[in-house]
Amino acid sequence: WTAFGAHGNDPAHEGMNTYQIMDNVTKVIGNHSLKMGIEINPGRWYSTNASTPRGAYTYNGSYTSVTGLGGPSGNSGADFLALGTLAGGGYTNTDNMNGASISTFTYTHFVEQYFAGYMQDDWKATHRLTLNFGLRYEYFTPKREQANQLANFVWENGQVTPNGAVGASQLVFPAADIGQKLDPNLVALLNADNVQITYTSNPYLSSFPKANWSPRIGAAYQINDKTVARLGAGVFMGGFEPGGGAANILNPPFVMNASVPALPTCTEGNYCESQYAFNNTLEGGLGGFQASGGIEHYATFPAIGEEDPVMHMPYTINYNLSVQRAITPTMTATAGYVGSLGRHLVTGINNPDMPLAITIGGQQLNGLTPAPHFSGQFWMSWTGASSYDALQATVQKHYGNGLSFLGTYTWGHAFDDTTDLLGGDINSYKQAALIPIIHEWGQSGYDIRQRAVINVDYDLPFGVGKQFVNHPGILDEIIGGWKTDMEWWAQTGEPFTVGISRISGWQNANGGLANSAIKIANPYSNHLTAPNQSNAITASGMTTAAASNTAANVCAAQTRTRARWYNPCAFADPLGVVNTSNAAAIAALAPYATGSFSYYSPAVGADNALADGAYNSNGTTNSLGPVPYVTGYAAAAPFFGTPKNSVSGPGNWRLNASLFKDFRIWREQYLEFRADAFNVLNHPSFGNPSGNTDIGSNVVQLTGTGSNQSNTIDARFFQLSGSYHF
Repeated sequence: WTAFGAHGNDPAHEGMNTYQIMDNVTKVIGNHSLKMGIEINPGRWYSTNASTPRGAYTYNGSYTSVTGLGGPSGNSGADFLALGTLAGGGYTNTDNMNGASISTFTYTHFVEQYFAGYMQDDWKATHRLTLNFGLRYEYFTPKREQANQLANFVWENGQVTPNGAVGASQLVFPAADIGQKLDPNLVALLNADNVQITYTSNPYLSSFPKANWSPRIGAAYQINDKTVARLGAGVFMGGFEPGGGAANILNPPFVMNASVPALPTCTEGNYCESQYAFNNTLEGGLGGFQASGGIEHYATFPAIGEEDPVMHMPYTINYNLSVQRAITPTMTATAGYVGSLGRHLVTGINNPDMPLAITIGGQQLNGLTPAPHFSGQFWMSWTGASSYDALQATVQKHYGNGLSFLGTYTWGHAFDDTTDLLGGDINSYKQAALIPIIHEWGQSGYDIRQRAVINVDYDLPFGVGKQFVNHPGILDEIIGGWKTDMEWWAQTGEPFTVGISRISGWQNANGGLANSAIKIANPYSNHLTAPNQSNAITASGMTTAAASNTAANVCAAQTRTRARWYNPCAFADPLGVVNTSNAAAIAALAPYATGSFSYYSPAVGADNALADGAYNSNGTTNSLGPVPYVTGYAAAAPFFGTPKNSVSGPGNWRLNASLFKDFRIWREQYLEFRADAFNVLNHPSFGNPSGNTDIGSNVVQLTGTGSNQSNTIDARFFQLSGSYHF
């Protein structure tokens, strides 16, 4: 038995309304062409926000097992079907539910406003020179919930002390929520973590910029009758897109989850009571749970999310320079440079309640977070940056004599320090509280260094009006009018991040959220020795034996092969910690520590007691004593590794071709027939290696195929299709 019933998010509803008003005006005055326009685009969208609003009910086999006698174990399905027992004997008329959880159900209606206006002047300054000047203004608002069902958790400050982390935060509500009643459980958790409830007259909960001016400039100069130079630059605003989620709708009391209280432990000789004894049943609902305060009252470690309280407008600055020359009346060649800078890009920082330090294994870590009685989920921030630079070349032949083609080549490089909010590339920083995201600057996940594409379209020279078989008849119907096209492309590989493989007994630093290997040499070098293994805290698992492309645990003799795509000896594991809490763990981390701490909090609200270091969960002390911690960028960086995407995988190329013809049926109606061949030469494409520092399992091998496009196969395949046009 696993699960049955409706999906946990049901009932789920989503919808969107977008309204658009646009107008443009053009006026020509002499050698100036003036354009002006406006756009008004208000919108709203609505959706449900819940994980299990109808409840999730657990049956674990406790009530159909023989307790304490070593007898047969129970079955969760049997618990669901069997009648429950009463404490004094007898049976219930319901099932044997062991536990249940349920979430709030919030129906959110978001609205946002957008207004834009622009002016542009195309000025024919001379017969050779044309200048373009433009200025655009845009007004964006963040989203606003119409019923004020949102709050923003704002982490203000925090530091680590010998007694654990201390911090200050705010849970910010719209002023319209003044007077709402919060459950004493939630209030107790907020007070315990120094989280102040505040109200603001700003319904968006964050301030946002309004001076969003975007200048643009362009120029075209005709050097001679065959050569033209062009340049352009402009600022382009991005808006406050929600990015697949909204951090400030994750907050209590609007989004919360809770479980029914745990049942007493079953003992030999006693009847085991199910949730029926507490009026919580599948048939009747969670009556006892709701009567005792419900979701807010029993919510443990409520989820919190943050959006920057001061938003910055994301924007890009794009610029380009190109020279185009006519080679023949139908053929041109263009060479150019394209660049782009992105600033204040939206990105997902780990969460607003991340640990402020790292420590040994086996610690709960709540004592190192600024709000230990909450669970950080998502922090949407407008602090990302990106850059792109590329040289581009194009040769194009316009259609003539049945032939046209386009050939392009790009040599570019892209960097950024953002996460992908929807899960692609990297979806987590290493630990933003310790490693500022500016130190995450690395190759973008879409960084394809080189790409060449050739497209050719050719009308076969057969049929009426062509060189051969140019008379009407049966032969013209059979072989006349056919057209072909061909596409060939080739590109270098996609980048990836080299991971870590810890030796037995060690783990990544407790409190880190993502780690990678440290790049210490050129990954494609054939002349490397194994990294230093003098201490287990820096061990890589590699040996100093002779380089080979077949033996495990040694450096690569040759790279860019299927056996060894890159040299794992170019990477070393960052510092690690012992994976348990003991004297050995403390001794190993002590040389790198910036302090020691212990933390204890008795049970607060529905949260259980919390303990780290010298404390046990019941508040007594133990023999372990305070445990070391490491905080601050300089001290913590050696535990986290190199920025993302330090190696690029294998490249790929493809040849696709098509043959097609239009068969005239009647008047303007015709039947189009196509025969398409993809990957004509059946060229294999390899995916990136799994990539970490344990080469004993040959993780640097190319063992799988790559994916060039979703829902398509890698091998050669043919496709026949037809369409009727009328």
